[in-house]
Amino acid sequence: MNEEEQIVSILERVLNEDINGKQALALWPNFDTKNKPVFSKAWHNLYHFSVDTDIQDKDTEYKKYQLGLIQSDLYTIKRNSL
Repeated sequence: MNEEEQIVSILERVLNEDINGKQALALWPNFDTKNKPVFSKAWHNLYHFSVDTDIQDKDTEYKKYQLGLIQSDLYTIKRNSL
């Protein structure tokens, strides 16, 4: 599985609630994202999703917003791979 496929799988697993944000970051492949800024953006959104759990517990709309960002990143990655 290449890096793009790994990232798609990780993001899908987060959205399906199969893994949490911290687990997803631990699985994130280590590679240079200079030529793929969408991967950097996806990592950034995933990072905030993983560290903001205390806020998400108090504000479900914020959690939905963060999951929407991850969904958007996933859509962009999939669209760009066609």
